[in-house]
Amino acid sequence: MKLHHIGIHVRSLEKSVAFYVSHFGFHEEIYFEWDGEKIAFLQSGHIRLELIQNDVQEHGITSGSHFALEVENLEEKKQELTEQGILSLEGPYLIRDRWKVIFYPGPDGEVIELVEPLITNE
Repeated sequence: MKLHHIGIHVRSLEKSVAFYVSHFGFHEEIYFEWDGEKIAFLQSGHIRLELIQNDVQEHGITSGSHFALEVENLEEKKQELTEQGILSLEGPYLIRDRWKVIFYPGPDGEVIELVEPLITNE
């Protein structure tokens, strides 16, 4: 079994698509409307996000979810995001000498964790 996608409920599909495309290198794979929801799938390599906009989200309810993206160099990505005006929520932290991690806010309350593996045999 392998991960297919991570779903995130958003208030503004347009704003969220632009955020993930601009700051994290995703591209839009497919967009459609289904059963009153606007849905966009974004992809970056083997990672796929499903962004879902519906009436519930427009009233301010967010999922409180997080997902983790692996990066090759955490400090370089942190610098890039800082230059783009995206500031971290917390971190960076060193986790058991295995990973360096830092957390960023998404546009709808989701948390984006960036992970740099320090051990290459994972």
